[in-house]
Amino acid sequence: MYCIVWCCRDIRAFYKKASYLVHSCIPNSVVVCDQNSKLSVQSYREIKKGEPITICYDNRALFWPIWKRRNYLISDYAFSCKCKRCTTSTDLDTYFFALPCASDACMENYKSGTPSFFVPEDPQVNTSHWVCKGCDKTCNFRRVAFLMTKCEESLNEHGVCAATLWAKMNELINQKYLHWNHFLVFQSCIKIFSMLWTQLNTFDTSVLLWYSKDNGIKFLPAANTLLHLTRTFMPFGYQNEHCKLLLMVFTRYCPHLNDLICM
Repeated sequence: MYCIVWCCRDIRAFYKKASYLVHSCIPNSVVVCDQNSKLSVQSYREIKKGEPITICYDNRALFWPIWKRRNYLISDYAFSCKCKRCTTSTDLDTYFFALPCASDACMENYKSGTPSFFVPEDPQVNTSHWVCKGCDKTCNFRRVAFLMTKCEESLNEHGVCAATLWAKMNELINQKYLHWNHFLVFQSCIKIFSMLWTQLNTFDTSVLLWYSKDNGIKFLPAANTLLHLTRTFMPFGYQNEHCKLLLMVFTRYCPHLNDLICM
């Protein structure tokens, strides 16, 4: 067994010792490869004696829902991950892939600031029924897949510019189809800030007016969602590309809001 690591776009290298590193979707270490193809492993927190050194075999998977991570690891690496993220339904209490429950009983929870969510009864099984822990209402996994597919299609249809994607994303959140920590909202926020950076730098008048209408305050939930989820799932990559874009947008166009972002 060898570990395959990308050193650049056109070169792959084989590292025999590194192949013994264990995968986790909440890794305690990260693999770093320099320009000379020298590989090193860096921990980003204290590792206790006897605790295995873990890495994520593909950092993109850290921001995927549980079923996509599972299918990818089984297909490409022939194993099913048993880490804490993959064996619990709350995804480190972020409810990253869960759906809000809008039943009458659970709507009262929303008003009190404690929303309830549909989560799979068995997160290790793709065909598991989903249940709301607040009211015990159940939902068939096919219905869940259908709802998420329709939400994703709707977001893609409105993803031509930041303003239309922002409006559709907030509509789905307000209608209780999605929530701020949902992976589809996370992906949409990345697109929005990426488009904002491009459109603001080209001095698009309509975008500038829309962005500055409320001095950028409307973007604070999205900004804090991005930063919170990034730090939760990938602490060592806090300065990765989507966070750099977010911070550049706020630093340049909304410096007065920097103190309100959860850094």
